[in-house]
Amino acid sequence: MGRILRGVMLAFGAGLLLATVALDESAQAQNPADQLKERSAAISKKLGEASKLLKENKYEEATAALMEADKMLVDFSSVPNSKNAASTLDKTVVTLRKSLETKGAKVPERPKAEMAAPATKPGTPAPAAGAAGGVSFTKDVAPILVGKCNRCHLGNNKKGDFSAQTYNALMQGAKGVKMVEPGNGKGSRLYEVVESGDMPRGGGKLTANELASIEKWITAGAKYDGPNPAGPIGTGIPAATKGGPPVALAKATGNEKVSFARDIAPVLAAQCSGCHGTRNNPGANLRVNTMANFLKGGDSGPIMTPGKGADSLIVKKIKGMAGARMPLRAPALTTDQIEKFETWVNEGGKFDGMEAEMDVGMVAAIYVANHMTYEELAAKRHETAIKNWDVGNPDEKVETIETPNFSITGNVIKSRLEEYGEVAEKQHAELLKFFEVPEDQKHLLKGKLTLFVFAKRYEYGEYAQMVENRKVPSDLRNHWFFNIVDAYACLPPPEEGDTLESQLSEVIAGAYIDSAGWDLPDWFSQGAARAIAARMDPKCVAVKKWDERIPGILSGGANPEGLLKEGGFAPGEVPVLGYGFTKMLLSKKPQFLAVLKNLKGGSTFDAAFKAAYNSDPGQLVVGWARGAATSRTKKGK
Repeated sequence: MGRILRGVMLAFGAGLLLATVALDESAQAQNPADQLKERSAAISKKLGEASKLLKENKYEEATAALMEADKMLVDFSSVPNSKNAASTLDKTVVTLRKSLETKGAKVPERPKAEMAAPATKPGTPAPAAGAAGGVSFTKDVAPILVGKCNRCHLGNNKKGDFSAQTYNALMQGAKGVKMVEPGNGKGSRLYEVVESGDMPRGGGKLTANELASIEKWITAGAKYDGPNPAGPIGTGIPAATKGGPPVALAKATGNEKVSFARDIAPVLAAQCSGCHGTRNNPGANLRVNTMANFLKGGDSGPIMTPGKGADSLIVKKIKGMAGARMPLRAPALTTDQIEKFETWVNEGGKFDGMEAEMDVGMVAAIYVANHMTYEELAAKRHETAIKNWDVGNPDEKVETIETPNFSITGNVIKSRLEEYGEVAEKQHAELLKFFEVPEDQKHLLKGKLTLFVFAKRYEYGEYAQMVENRKVPSDLRNHWFFNIVDAYACLPPPEEGDTLESQLSEVIAGAYIDSAGWDLPDWFSQGAARAIAARMDPKCVAVKKWDERIPGILSGGANPEGLLKEGGFAPGEVPVLGYGFTKMLLSKKPQFLAVLKNLKGGSTFDAAFKAAYNSDPGQLVVGWARGAATSRTKKGK
C-alpha cells in the first residue's frame, strides 16, 4: 500500500475515532444524540466502502461511493450539534478525493452546499423567511457583501472581530456592537460605514443602488431568504445573480498573440492555485486550477468576459481595481504578466491546451515539453528519473547508460544495463518497421524513453508504491508511463521463460501507442502492446500463458464488455484480455494503424476506432469473446 493510500486509511480510522468522541460529547448535552450517531455512522460506513474500493484499485466505484458520502455529509452538516463530527468526516472526504485524483480518477466537484457552521448561536434572533421590503438577502444583499467585503470579513478573514461569512455572523456583529439593527436602515452601523466610504477599504466603493438595497433590506426587517443562515452567504446566491452561466470554452486558432498554455497557465499554477485550486472551500468559491473551473467563475460570477479585458473581474483583481489585489498576501504580478492576461481576454480567452479539465500546471508543462528539442526533453526526463528513483528506492545506488533512444537506469551491473540497451535498440528498429514510421523519422518518441531496471521484484513494487502510489498486481511483468512531459518503463527481473525481447517490445510499443492520443483506455494500449510483443517473440513462454489465461477469466458468465469499462475486470486481467482482443484487431493491421493515425490527428478514441473499423469496440469484443469461449470448448472435447 503506497504512502497516500496508507495516509487515507490512517485518516479514515482517525476520522471514525474523532467523530465517535464528538458524538459522545453531544449525546450528553442534547437529544436526539442517537440520531446524530446513526447518521454519522452511515457516512462513516460509506467512506469506509470508498476507501476499500480505492485500495482495490476500483477507482470508478470508489468515486461513486465517495460522492454519495459527500452528499450525505452536506445534509448532515446542517443538523444542530453536528459541527465536530461533520468537520472530522469532511477531512476524510478531502483526503480520499486527493488520493483518487492522484490515481487519475475524474472526481466530480463537491456538492454545491458548503459545510454548515453550527446552528444559530444563543442570543441570535431567528431569521424571518422571505425577502425584506422587496429586497432579497440572497439575490440583492449577499452578492454585494461577497463582492465588496470578501477581503476583510469573509472566509477566514475577521478584521475588527467582524465576520460576514454567514447570515448569523453578520447579525451577531462585532465586539458586542450590532452591525445590523432590523428596522433601522440608515441608523445601522453597517449602513453608516459603507455610506461614508470608510468601508470597504482598498477600493470598490458601493454604488448608490447597492447602498439603497442594503438600507431597504435592513429597514424592512433584515430578513433571511436563503437555504441555511449558518452556511456561507455565497452558497445562497442564484447563478443568474452571480453573473449568468459559465463562459463557453473557445479553442485557440494559433493566431493569437497570447497563448493560454505558454503565458497564462504557468501564472495560474504558480500564483493562484494555492488559494483557488483543489483545497476545500477555495477563496470566493473560485477554482482556477483547470480551464473548466476558470470558466465557471465563483461567488461573483464569471471572472472573464471574452473580448473585454479591462471589464473582466480577473483583470481588475490582478490590477487591484476591484477590492483586494490578487494574488492576496503575495507580490503583485508583473506589468508584462498583467498585460498578457488582458490581451488574452481581449482575444477571446481561448484555450490551446489538450483538455479543459487538465490541471493548469500540467497544461503549462506539456507546452514546455512540446517546445523542447529531442536532447533537451531527454535530459529533463533523466533528471526526473533520478529524483523518482531516490524516492522509490533511496538506499539503492544506480548507474545509467545512454543509447540513441533510451536512458537506462538501474541497480544491476553495467554489463546488464548494456544488454538491455542493445536489445532495446534492436526492438526499437523492428517497431519502427511494424508501425510503418517514415524512414526519415529515427525515433518512435520525442525525448528518450527511460528504462528502469530493477535487480529485485520487491524493488519494482517499492517504486510503484512510493512514486506512483499504487500496488502493482503480482502477475504484472512490467509497466510504462507516458504523459508527454515524462516517459518511462519499469522492468523487474524477467521470470523463467520470459525474454528481454518480449518485455522490451511491450513497453516500447505501449509508450508509443500512448503517445498517439490522450487518456487512451487501458485495454487498448496495454492489450495492443502485449499483442505486438507476441508478434515480436511468439515463442516466449509468457505469450503461451496469456493465451491459457483468457478462457478462465471469461468463464463464469463474465461480461466481455466489462473490459471496455474502468473496473470491469481486475487490473491484472485487463492486459491479458486486452491482448486477446487486440490480437484479433491486429489481424487487420491497416485498420489498427489507422486508429493511431486518427488519434494523432486529434480524434477521440471512440471516433478514431469507429472510423478505422466501422464498428464500436463493444460490438467487436462480444464477438471475440464468443469465439474465445468456443475455442475453449473445442479444446475441452
